[in-house]
Amino acid sequence: MDDKEITHPDGEGKAQTWRIGTEAPDHDNAKLAMSLTICGNKYDSGTQVELTLGDLTALLSISDERNAKDGPAAIYAKLSEGREDANVDTICAYAYEVDGKLTYDAICGCVAASGLEAFVYTTHNHMRTSQDVGVATYCKWLAQKGVAWETAGDANIAAFCAGHPKYNHLTNVSRVDGNTIKRVRAYGKLVEVISISHDPEHKTRVIVPISSTISLKVQARGKQAHKIVYSELGERLLGSAFSTESCNPSRLQYLPSHRPGKPFAFRHIRGELLNLTEAFEKAVKLPAPAARSYSRTAEAGEVSYYLQFIPPDIEYPCWFKALGAIHHETGGGDEGFELAREWSEGDPRFDYLQLETIWDKLDPDHAKPATLGYLIKLAREFQPNLRQFKNLGGRFALLDKMERAFNEQ
Repeated sequence: MDDKEITHPDGEGKAQTWRIGTEAPDHDNAKLAMSLTICGNKYDSGTQVELTLGDLTALLSISDERNAKDGPAAIYAKLSEGREDANVDTICAYAYEVDGKLTYDAICGCVAASGLEAFVYTTHNHMRTSQDVGVATYCKWLAQKGVAWETAGDANIAAFCAGHPKYNHLTNVSRVDGNTIKRVRAYGKLVEVISISHDPEHKTRVIVPISSTISLKVQARGKQAHKIVYSELGERLLGSAFSTESCNPSRLQYLPSHRPGKPFAFRHIRGELLNLTEAFEKAVKLPAPAARSYSRTAEAGEVSYYLQFIPPDIEYPCWFKALGAIHHETGGGDEGFELAREWSEGDPRFDYLQLETIWDKLDPDHAKPATLGYLIKLAREFQPNLRQFKNLGGRFALLDKMERAFNEQ
């Protein structure tokens, strides 16, 4: 195989290049053609590329050393437009995320036992044994439990982590230096944290190539069939250890990465290519799920309009439900996340990593999601005379200022 390079601008407009291997791996499936999308980071809309399985083997065998989690990623699908499930034309692999519930070696053992061709690799923070916890969030939890900061011990921080979506996979949690508070800079702000230690985390990704691309648009109810097959395969490979959020075909899968000086791993498991033709034929014949009572109808501008009247430092249950409404109304995409981030940053307790963790775990197919109606209800609690949003097209920016001036009277 000749040398290949993938070059495209990242989310900041800078050129990024990945060099693909110089020789074909010695295995029968190396020439399998694959259509996927490569992104410079989570803000990048991505570049469509045509690779072989041999190319992908070489790409995944190189781990990127960096301090930040965000970085180069792949979507194992061909997209007609932007990064949304509705724009997925075909898929070429199934990707599974396992965060902390199984060790890397255990995952490799499960996948090898299936007899399927697959790649298993680690991503940022793999084998991390310590991290920081925001003091504001922890103090609020202690207050709810009636525990004073001065008397809080290892049992308290362990219980806090067990009930928090960002930390609930950690085991043997304890404080590194008692209740000593330190200040760290996170996303341009100084925040107070305490350090905790725990058993090593195993941040692992499993990529299972498909013998031939599957069209989700040609097949009747293709996306429904995709999720059925995805879940069934995932349970057979990994039991309940994989993240259900990764079933969305347009989801970013970070390429191998590790923190400076930290361990990382990659394993190519040889086997038969996954053949989903028969499984899809069965899945598309299953009854369609019952229609939901709610549907996504709001535009980002409408969501943004109501958010400006809701204080971001509201009680956590209200903030969480509002976050769910933003996620639902924007389809859980990057635009919605940015709206949620910009709004939440107004709270001095803002924790970017907490927001990102919760956002990624919100269920896009929730039977009874929070909706725009909840955001309107909250906005009117703080602004009783609030006028209803109107989509005014190009005039909106100017008239929005007039609306805001009226609402502040």
